[in-house]
Amino acid sequence: MRTRMLIFAFFATVALAESPYDKVAGVSTPTNVTLNAIAGAYYTGDGLGYNLYLELNTNGHFNCTWNGCLGVYGTSTGTWTVAATRITLKPTDETGMLKDNPMRVLDVLAHSNQYILVKSDYKEFFLKVGLDRFTCFQLWNEKKE
Repeated sequence: MRTRMLIFAFFATVALAESPYDKVAGVSTPTNVTLNAIAGAYYTGDGLGYNLYLELNTNGHFNCTWNGCLGVYGTSTGTWTVAATRITLKPTDETGMLKDNPMRVLDVLAHSNQYILVKSDYKEFFLKVGLDRFTCFQLWNEKKE
């Protein structure tokens, strides 16, 4: 029985160590991510027509706004949860271009002692391009319009 437990522990450790995200320079997969630790204001975008501002509040609510050169393109509000290294967004109100947007799951990663969030459907793009303000949400202090 002890041998089986050791084998299981070995393969579980190997599985955790083989995260594809760990191949991106300076990026690692954190452990024990909590709602309070990850809460904050995040930004991703191109600085032109695609600028998403995501606020994850410690009370489990989120607000997301898509801004562009012509103003606000859409909003999304609702609740969010974190389990292991994955955030799940559950919108309750969506407008404009964020209505029925598939952005529902975010992978939590670490870079320079801060969390970054990669949309799970952007995983391959992130792995190809790397860390960039367009490939993932990063902490921001003020909206960059």
